[in-house]
Amino acid sequence: MALGSLALATSTSKHSKAEFLAQEGMEIVNVIKSRAWNELNINQSGLQIIDNEWYFAGEGTSEQIGEYSRTIFLSDVFRDENYNIVPSTSPQIILDTFSKKVKAKVTWTSARNAQNYISYQSIVSNWDSLDWTQNDWSGGNGQSIWSITDRYDSQDSNMETGVTGQLTLVDIGSSTLANIAYLDSSAFDMGEYSQANSIYWTGSIPNACSVCEIQIRIKTAPDNAGSPGTWSSTWCGPNGENGDSLDYYSSSSTKELIHTDHNEDRWIKYRITLLGDSIDTPILESITINYKQ
Repeated sequence: MALGSLALATSTSKHSKAEFLAQEGMEIVNVIKSRAWNELNINQSGLQIIDNEWYFAGEGTSEQIGEYSRTIFLSDVFRDENYNIVPSTSPQIILDTFSKKVKAKVTWTSARNAQNYISYQSIVSNWDSLDWTQNDWSGGNGQSIWSITDRYDSQDSNMETGVTGQLTLVDIGSSTLANIAYLDSSAFDMGEYSQANSIYWTGSIPNACSVCEIQIRIKTAPDNAGSPGTWSSTWCGPNGENGDSLDYYSSSSTKELIHTDHNEDRWIKYRITLLGDSIDTPILESITINYKQ
């Protein structure tokens, strides 16, 4: 009986330790998401400490803690038209880009080589984030720092900005449109201890135009006494500062996460590039950058 009692106590102790590690894993995910929502871009990962802060260890990893293995799983959240959470296979679903399903799973092997596990699940959200939206450029260029909502920094001569609420390719004569144009926004201050999370736009692309496209890239900078410091060396897309000329944000249907390369920066600006075929033009109506303070 004494040996049986000891085995039961050992089993109970191991289960309690596993419970603690799973609960701790959930708490760590909350810490990470509060610091940087765009770090929740993995499907499965372990956890690690770097410079006294928790981070995901990398896609496909697990964390070994003595005899326990801890893994964090993240997945998308889908909702119906009434905003109830539904399975991803449900009809007419909406991807909730402000939420993620989180599962912390801890596994261990018993004294009799039985595989045991415990897991905790929850949903984390980013509803306390803020949006910087621009939907009018008719006020003209020459504004390097964001203040007047319908102005911007610069553009080339092929971008039509005069119509309230949209950007298009300019008519260069004889009913012929320019093939390419760009516009650079003013620099926006996201505030102290902030970072950009995601980016998305609204607009339209003609179905008959196979080359028409809206491309968006960003640059970020740290703060330097209330002004932007050194900007990113290149205009960046979702691959971050190591991206190439083919790296740009292009989806209007869902928010695209901004790379963690930019997480230490307080200032942000965007470049819009419109591509056409001389006959049709894409139309950009708004651009929104979601950020965390």
